Amino acid sequence: MKPDRAVWVAAFAGPLAWFFDLIASWMLTPGAYNHRPALSIHVISVGCALVAAAAGVVAWRKRDQGFVAHMAVFLAAFSLLVILGMAVPKWMLAPGAEP
Repeated sequence: MKPDRAVWVAAFAGPLAWFFDLIASWMLTPGAYNHRPALSIHVISVGCALVAAAAGVVAWRKRDQGFVAHMAVFLAAFSLLVILGMAVPKWMLAPGAEP
């Protein structure tokens, strides 16, 4: 059985969401440091987590399509875990709170 495009999109959406979260948060940190409410960094993290979760849902629904679908579920779950792990310090520490 040949996997369809939705499975391939789901396989790449989670890691791309993580990469976008990493780069966008890095780029927005100086602005968040100058303007104390760091809402933009939190919005990026929540949005990327939602994209990774949606990719996981799509991959889970198509999991009977073989190896690529199973790997898409794993990649989406791992990407969501990494995005949430990177979001914890953003929520707990103020921008520029380094010693």
